[in-house]
Amino acid sequence: MEPRYYFLIIAESGSMLGTMLSRFGLSLWMYERTQSFRIFVLMALFSTIPGILTSPLAGTLADALSRKQALLLANSIGFVPIAVLMFALHSGFFEVWLVLLVMAVSAMGDSLHWPTYSATIPMIVSEERLNRVNGMIQGLNGAATVIAPALGAAVLFSFNLEALVIVDGITFLFAIAAILAVRIPSTTQTGARPSLRPLSVLSDFRVSLAWIFDRRYLGKLLILFAAGNFFISFYIVALIPYYLSFMSIQTVGFVESVSALGLVSAGAIVALFNWPREQMRGVVFGWTAIGVFCILHGFSSFSLYIVAVLSFLGNFAAVVVNACSQTIWQLSVPSDIQGRIFAIRRAVAWVSGPIGMIAAVPVAEGLLAPMAAHLHSSAGTFRVIWDTQTTAAFGLLIVLCGSGIFAIASLVGFPLLRLSANCDDAAQATQDNLSTSDNLKT
Repeated sequence: MEPRYYFLIIAESGSMLGTMLSRFGLSLWMYERTQSFRIFVLMALFSTIPGILTSPLAGTLADALSRKQALLLANSIGFVPIAVLMFALHSGFFEVWLVLLVMAVSAMGDSLHWPTYSATIPMIVSEERLNRVNGMIQGLNGAATVIAPALGAAVLFSFNLEALVIVDGITFLFAIAAILAVRIPSTTQTGARPSLRPLSVLSDFRVSLAWIFDRRYLGKLLILFAAGNFFISFYIVALIPYYLSFMSIQTVGFVESVSALGLVSAGAIVALFNWPREQMRGVVFGWTAIGVFCILHGFSSFSLYIVAVLSFLGNFAAVVVNACSQTIWQLSVPSDIQGRIFAIRRAVAWVSGPIGMIAAVPVAEGLLAPMAAHLHSSAGTFRVIWDTQTTAAFGLLIVLCGSGIFAIASLVGFPLLRLSANCDDAAQATQDNLSTSDNLKT
């Protein structure tokens, strides 16, 4: 890979750092002021659902425009809500509905950015180095995740939310400048046959979905991620309230930073050693490990060190899962249709997330909170594990998350291993994919 492309990857990772800073700070800021779990869940939903709904259009745009044009458009859309948020904070006009609107527009930009960026990488990286570069990207994103919680908490505590938003805006501008400065090949320059025009959003969605499930290993892989993300959404909405029930904001930032070192470590190992060699095994065993670590995480509030270690291990497994999955998809899908396929892949994998977030509220409040109260009042052992009933309720939600992930990995993941023993077997289908990709061009 030419050095200029490293500049692009670093700029995009820097933009991700800025976004993590503002979102982390905004989530803490809102929860601290409202103490409302429902508003916290609403924020998570508005940062997800709009992106899912616009994914079919985003995929069509990603393939209709050049990769450079699509990346510029995606980053420009992402900058708009940041500018609005800066103005609102400066003027003193700050309402919950405005925060939700900002998150919705940001999610729309993400829905275009992610498939475009994912489809750009295999155009600038050789097939032999693809898994290494995916590991490097995951590592850089992990480095951003290491920095973001501690830095976000420190800036929020020492200054204010406006400072975090300004940093996010600067990183967006830096990413836009990097895209303008770097020449990105078109699909025709990489040898792919160009798609026909015009493109229909609805037909692209229908045919793309059929294209994925016609290839059984991709269909089952997508089901594994969709089902896993349903339970991961429990973890997402429970984690900050769980932490804040027995930690200060500064401690949350520290623990999150320590845990995020797992992202960096895993990214470095994948990049340096091209590990694991069998990507499908990396996905399945990675999901299984995440389930186990989540179960233990929910029971570990009595020790900050154990919490940090388990979060580290969970993030390590998550990087392996994501890097391996990304490589499988990039090797299996022709470059000229990756925008549409990746957008639909993301929409289907993520659509279960909001459902899980919605389900988390009645599960936590109606089922687990009374159970936590009963356990906390009747058994001394549980008082040692969970200091308060609030900690117990959110801890049980995280345990439920891990149990669901472990079950899904067993029911879907291991049969997937029998279908496709490793990523090399899956990648052999690429030639067949190339010959049949014309279905997406009509």
